[in-house]
Amino acid sequence: DKVIEFLNEASRRTGDERGIDAIPEGSHIKDNEQALYELVKCNFDTDEALRRLRFNVKAAREELSVWTEEECRNFEQGLKAYGKDFHLIQANKVRTRSVGECVAFYYMWKKSERYDFFAQQTRFGKKKYNLHPGVTDYMDRLLDESESAASSRAPSPPPTTSNSSTSHSEREDST
Repeated sequence: DKVIEFLNEASRRTGDERGIDAIPEGSHIKDNEQALYELVKCNFDTDEALRRLRFNVKAAREELSVWTEEECRNFEQGLKAYGKDFHLIQANKVRTRSVGECVAFYYMWKKSERYDFFAQQTRFGKKKYNLHPGVTDYMDRLLDESESAASSRAPSPPPTTSNSSTSHSEREDST
């Protein structure tokens, strides 16, 4: 809790707090590597770390402006359609934002309740990001493969029975 309070205060003091508000709904703490590094260097003395941070702030990152609900929906549709190809997402779904803004939004969005809901609804998180890399859940893989195979197959005619032991293709080959 103290680290979260520190990050909130560091964001306020460096003018970097708008990134937290870029994603609607839920609470978000923007990760600030520089602030955390100062905190460690100051042996977790938050006052000293904040004082040093004020004088030692690197160039401010591009601030995220608040995304509209429509932009969020379009981004999620683009992610479903194009995966993490942010160039295609920007070009086809979120033309109001730059590719860089889409990338920054993606990493903020992944920490949100909205992402949790999206992943649950689409199985996006489960299919793409295994909690234990190198360990495969064969049942999930089997289900995913059978679902995609079933959806991509056109209905095939039922097999026909023949009294002859020679198949149709074998008869064609022998003629």
